Amino acid sequence: MKFINGVEVLTTVEELTEPSSTAVIVIDVLNGVLKKICSYEGQSKPKPGASTENLQRLVPPIGKLIDAARKRKIPIIYAEFVQRMLTGESTLNGPNIYCHRNADEVPEILEGSDEGKTVDELAPEEGDVIIYKTRASAFYFTELDGILKESGIRSLVHTGLLSSGCVLFNACDAMQRGYYPVIPRECIGTYDLEDHERVMGWMKNKFPIFDMDEILNAWGSRGR
Repeated sequence: MKFINGVEVLTTVEELTEPSSTAVIVIDVLNGVLKKICSYEGQSKPKPGASTENLQRLVPPIGKLIDAARKRKIPIIYAEFVQRMLTGESTLNGPNIYCHRNADEVPEILEGSDEGKTVDELAPEEGDVIIYKTRASAFYFTELDGILKESGIRSLVHTGLLSSGCVLFNACDAMQRGYYPVIPRECIGTYDLEDHERVMGWMKNKFPIFDMDEILNAWGSRGR
């Protein structure tokens, strides 16, 4: 811990992942997202290196982190994207769809659909919180901020998809609202590894980033 300009700043992995003031958020690890490439990052087609396999490999480490968190009674929060309501109304607008402007197919996840549910391997359990979000950030017009404040949360461990999209936006929003957005390296990603490395290079100077084992060690657990 440091004091900078009279402000307390948490700096160590133990401080930043203290179980009594930490929650884990699982962002958009959805059936539809893992089955096909649904974000072209402003391109007219996916990059040559883009692959759903780059996302599927994240499921086991995220599961390991979740299991370790459950053992320490750390809250697990799931964020699931809804892009079109059952009434037919889109939850998005022009600025939100801008990054898909050149794509032949703009992704749409229908309210209540199987593609909009978290994959079975990481499925929520009784007592977990599910946030249905309509924007990249799970804080936008949801109860997330209130839930975290009521529970005395200071750090929000970010896992999920996509590192260059919803994870990044959510982490930035968390920081602006006074939470430390902790990033386990092995637990976030996107379709294209080059895009992922670029965004990680930006985030490393802004957010607390650790190897997953550093967090598990701080929790006194190796997970599964």
